[in-house]
Amino acid sequence: MASEPEKSDHGNLITGATVVAVLGMIGAVWKWALDARRARVIALTDSGRRALDNAERLETYANRCRKLINENAYTAEEIPPWSQPECFEFALPDLADAATTGQGARHLRFEASYRDLQREIAAASRQVGEWYDSEFYGPSGALELLARRAYDVADRALALAAALRKQFGLPRRQLSRYERDIERHIHDRAIAGRARPPIWRPWALMRFALAKSRCAQVPLRIHLHAARRKWIARLRRVFGLGANPR
Repeated sequence: MASEPEKSDHGNLITGATVVAVLGMIGAVWKWALDARRARVIALTDSGRRALDNAERLETYANRCRKLINENAYTAEEIPPWSQPECFEFALPDLADAATTGQGARHLRFEASYRDLQREIAAASRQVGEWYDSEFYGPSGALELLARRAYDVADRALALAAALRKQFGLPRRQLSRYERDIERHIHDRAIAGRARPPIWRPWALMRFALAKSRCAQVPLRIHLHAARRKWIARLRRVFGLGANPR
């Protein structure tokens, strides 16, 4: 039989080996956790960088749309669109594909919205081309349609860029007053170019009226007075009360 000192030495060896094994496992788990965290940080950094590129691409695209509208407007002041249509641009700028930001549901939602915007741009350009070839609208009508669709697309691009920055926590530099006025003008023109909201949506109707008044540079009270007279005239025609009094 083994003596007591031999048993004690054997037990100490087992205990020491167990401690070493446990420490080795803890070290391996710790290293794995550090590597996983490092990989996650790198992935988030790369994803955020790609998201920033996408947001800046959308904001730049909105400015390109506005530049296109202004260039056509300046040219129209010098040359009638029907006389020299080759001097005008009748297609919206192309929007490059977005960089993939990740594999989660929120990333897929952004990609879906981005692709919807690309499809809307292509559809708008096709509609402008159809109006250009139409005998009823012609180049002049096509230019008006192009401006309306370009403002709408630019507003959607800015909204998508703002949502992407909020999703990834990407701050935007402080815009100057001139730049803020430009983006507000794009938003107002986009709202004014859409269909009038129904009367049971008063807040949307108010935003529509504000946008129309700012775009027309007409005081809101004058715009609302004209709208009130229009509705009164319509009601008087319905009930057979004659013309609308001034």
